[in-house]
Amino acid sequence: MIFFLLPLCVYSWNYQQNGEDWEGTCATGSEQSPINIDQGDTSKLGDTYSMLVYYYGIVGSRTVVNDGNTISLPGDYGYITITDQKGNDRKFLTDHIEFHMPSEHWFDGYPSQMEVQVFHTIDDSDYTAGFPSKAVVSIMIRPGDDNYFMAAISLSKLPASGSNYTLAATSLVNLLDICDPYDNYYFYHGSLNKPDCNETYLWYVFETEQMVSFAQMNYFSLLWVEDTSFSEGKGNIRETQRLHGRTVYYSSASSLALSLLWFFWS
Repeated sequence: MIFFLLPLCVYSWNYQQNGEDWEGTCATGSEQSPINIDQGDTSKLGDTYSMLVYYYGIVGSRTVVNDGNTISLPGDYGYITITDQKGNDRKFLTDHIEFHMPSEHWFDGYPSQMEVQVFHTIDDSDYTAGFPSKAVVSIMIRPGDDNYFMAAISLSKLPASGSNYTLAATSLVNLLDICDPYDNYYFYHGSLNKPDCNETYLWYVFETEQMVSFAQMNYFSLLWVEDTSFSEGKGNIRETQRLHGRTVYYSSASSLALSLLWFFWS
């Protein structure tokens, strides 16, 4: 018997063409991310797929990673719950945080200055059949005051491509400094926003932009925008994708709060 050793082919990708050259499902899929959200053309989100945020406050030291395409912060920052079709709350643990400049998602045809994406993986594996196991919470960023979350990750020491940096033990990283868990949000069925573009992701895009100073944004701009060798200065983003008939849903935090009050007082 003759055995043939086949080379392991790893699909290498980058943002040089902002995703237009990506292969496989990235090119042929019908539920791809990111998207442009038409804020005047959404449906009301019911109980199914509704989401609640349970992020921690301050956490200890974290590692900041530059994989050549984005900056990420792996680690446990808390969790979200998502209600399934049977009314059960599925728990999704944080996996890592990513940064994109400009934003990948658009509102009404326009991007925001930046986007922070919190990736999650389902925890209660006994109940994953027929329900997605990945979810992303997305936070849009605009210029404003200094942000404590950004300050805590030592932006002046952002690692170069292919390297990482461990924050000091005294660093006070608090995801809630840049995420309002009570904000309204948009929801849609989408994909991983990079190869292999797997279409099993639930996306939750908060409506309100959070403030980060120009000085803090500039550290990311130096990596992905002002360095024209990186996607010709267009940033570490994938272009928005067609909806292909998908529905974008809207969830009002005020409606949720009233529902919770009614539940606890009834």
